Amino acid sequence: ILNLQKYVITHDEGYFSKFQEDLQVPLGGHRARLELEKPNVSFEKVSEGLIAGRTHPLDVPAVIGLLRRFYKVQYLNKAIGEWSKADAILFELIDLGHKTHLKIAAIGDLPRLEMIDILDEITALNNRFTTVEDSFSFSLGEASRWLENLLVMILVLAVITIGGAGALLTILAGRSLSH
Repeated sequence: ILNLQKYVITHDEGYFSKFQEDLQVPLGGHRARLELEKPNVSFEKVSEGLIAGRTHPLDVPAVIGLLRRFYKVQYLNKAIGEWSKADAILFELIDLGHKTHLKIAAIGDLPRLEMIDILDEITALNNRFTTVEDSFSFSLGEASRWLENLLVMILVLAVITIGGAGALLTILAGRSLSH
């Protein structure tokens, strides 16, 4: 977004090129999300999208596993919904960037009022992105806490089960020795 703003102000093609380059990160995430929604998922395509979205390659299998196993959990499902909203805003930003690029290429220098209008549109999109990003992060935090609580409960139940089984075996063995 910052590079698009710089491009609108300076008309320097380098900033527009950097804007397009930077778009590859969210577009990679977009491709991964769309592939994960398919009934026959190509894990190779999901991995490529996540890596383009700057997920560390060593984390990709765990991210895919988490998204595939728990996507129906309310918290994670909400986060994925926010991800989808962000993708829609992303495509509005891409469209605005291309329209702006065409205008600048056609007329050279944007009139000041038109430049301000475009910058206002960019700011509005950025504000919408920020709201969705905050909701996405909050949802992921809730999902993380839910999963942590679930794992603690499973661990506690396992300890109680093993401890109970050990106590029961001790009692049975003691009675057997008594007889």
